[in-house]
This record gives sequence, structure tokens and C-alpha cells, in this order.
Amino acid sequence: MREINFEDDQIIWNILKEHIEEGQELQRMVVSSVDENLRPQVRTMILRAVDFKTKCLYFYTDARSSKIGQWQKNQFCQVLAYSPSELLQLRFTAKAEVWQSGELYESAKSGLKEHQWRDYSSLLAPGSAYDPALKFSSNKLNFAFVKIKVEQMEILKLLPKAPEHLRYSFNYEKKNGLAKRLVP
Repeated sequence: MREINFEDDQIIWNILKEHIEEGQELQRMVVSSVDENLRPQVRTMILRAVDFKTKCLYFYTDARSSKIGQWQKNQFCQVLAYSPSELLQLRFTAKAEVWQSGELYESAKSGLKEHQWRDYSSLLAPGSAYDPALKFSSNKLNFAFVKIKVEQMEILKLLPKAPEHLRYSFNYEKKNGLAKRLVP
């Protein structure tokens, strides 16, 4: 287990980059939205990229999935990731932006692999009733690029042999965004 200076948030963003490049645990994140009945909805999404300077997390999804409409009505979301190997939990308070055109979208779309094109070209929308009589693929790409702008990041490091765990918060809404130590 690596030693981490939790007062330097760039280290955490670099760990996220490592996990993306190596397909490790923190790449699989639980992302929330709020439905029309004001009920929270969660799902696992694959983190595709991060940007430390802008404090953004990037994901791909099917443009017809319910979370897209939910985020268009209410951008607020939470993102949660846990790494058993690092004994590290990350929680982000954020706003989601959905892109279906523009430079960011085109850049992400151009990097899609063949299986991703197939996934985002299914005839039926996610959550639809399965119909074995229908062919799976269509010729239309239903791809959306999701940019999650982080407002706050909270880190919880479990230290089983230490007297206490470590918990830090970074509020990016404030200019300095300095680490604030919290009670675990």
C-alpha cells in the first residue's frame, strides 16, 4: 500500500489516471442522478478520463439512457469510488453536463473502439424490454459524452493498523481549495 500525502489533491487525481490506464478499481464509479419523482438513481459507470486543472471526470453512455434526461433537468450528482487494494474511498459532489455535439463530443467519439460503437448503436434504448425477434444493432450511434464538474472531493483512507482513519475534503468552489481534515 502506497503512502499518500492527502493534503495534495493532485496525487489523488494522478491515482485516478493510473486506475484508468490500468483498468483498475477506481475506474468503476457509482454515479447518481435524481429522477422526476425526486428519487435518487445510481449506476456504475466507467471513468474514461480526468482533468486535474478543470476538476472534471469524463464518462461515456448511451444518449437514450434515463440518466441523460435526469441530468438535463437537474445537474447535481454524487460520484463514489472505492478501491479495496488502496483502502481508499473517493466521493465527489458535482454537476453533470451531457454533450452530444461539439469538440469534446467529437474527440471522445473519434476514440471509440469497435465494441463501443456496437454498444452505442443498439436498436433499443437501455432498460427497454428485450425482444429476441429484433436485431440488436442499428446504424444510428446513440453516444453521449458526460462531463462531471467536481465541486467537492472527499477522501477516506482506511488505516486498519493505525489509531484512526484519515478523511480529507477539498472544496473547489472556494478559490484555494485547500485540504480540510475531517473526523473519519
